[in-house]
Amino acid sequence: MESRVIRWPAGLDHPLDEQRGLLTRAQALAAGVSRSQLRWAVGRDSRLVLPGVIATFTGDLDAGQRLIAGQLWAGPGSQLASLTAVRWHQLGEVPDDGGVRLLVDWGQGSGRSGFAVRRRTTRLDPQPWRRGVLRVCSRPRALIDAARELREPRAVRQLLVSATQRRLVREDDLRAELESGPVRGSRVTREALREVATGAWSSPEVDVLAELARSRILPRVWPNPILVGVADGVVLPSPDFWLDEVALAGQIHSRSYHLRDDHWESTVMSDTVFGEYDVAVVSVTPTGFARAPCGLPQTGGARLRVGPAGRRAAVGADGPARPRHGGLTGRSMTRGYRRGGDVVVARTTTLSQPWR
Repeated sequence: MESRVIRWPAGLDHPLDEQRGLLTRAQALAAGVSRSQLRWAVGRDSRLVLPGVIATFTGDLDAGQRLIAGQLWAGPGSQLASLTAVRWHQLGEVPDDGGVRLLVDWGQGSGRSGFAVRRRTTRLDPQPWRRGVLRVCSRPRALIDAARELREPRAVRQLLVSATQRRLVREDDLRAELESGPVRGSRVTREALREVATGAWSSPEVDVLAELARSRILPRVWPNPILVGVADGVVLPSPDFWLDEVALAGQIHSRSYHLRDDHWESTVMSDTVFGEYDVAVVSVTPTGFARAPCGLPQTGGARLRVGPAGRRAAVGADGPARPRHGGLTGRSMTRGYRRGGDVVVARTTTLSQPWR
């Protein structure tokens, strides 16, 4: 067996284990390793991966070791942030340029070295997640910082809508975090949060709902209502959008969204259930909508003028289909319909920025 160039003191066993074979120069010196021993070891059976950070092995760092190395380089009190923290929390798909992003106190310098980037701030996250040696910004802080960095409206919207509707973060917490930060550079993030408040469950839904809202033909569009059969009280599947005046359901068949949540089968089967209650359904895919976005309002408008065999389906809408964590304001609205002696009461909650 090849002998090691340096025998690390026993006092470093715990740090080496916790830090997965990584040490800071300061830790090694404090444990009794001389500077000449460190110089001799680096480049032989150890290597310098960042300034002041030593890997006690010669192989490449894996993803977890890169996070630890960045944290050790940035210093005590630093926090994994922005896109790095979003990936660590598994909040959504974001670009990965290989960089490890960290926040440090304002008294420390900003800078970049190798794969690690640190940015100083006057407002470190007061409630970071702690996992071993890692300190990671909370989910709201990670998402808002990542949104500011991404800037591209569609990417920001997809990230915030997805994380909110998967119940990984509260909308109120995102809004509080946004308001606590600087106003400069926040426009795209603010617009994305307004779209989160509409109740859309995915980015494709936001696109479709926005196009429907621009129609001069269609009445107000309800996103994701609870539907209830009037005669039997059965709760029906929740469509992606609903035109209550004519009981028209809309389904957005997005495989990327529904397969992720294992809801593709139930989404497709719900179309059959709607037919049993005489609810007409307009189906659209994100690809088809992108090709002809104006066609959907025209289809809804034709359905609005003709009606389902001259009568409205005996189905009522009763609020959003999933419990909300905030972002909804306003009063409850009721509307009644009388058809053949049946009264259908539709109730929903007015959104802070309704689609219609």
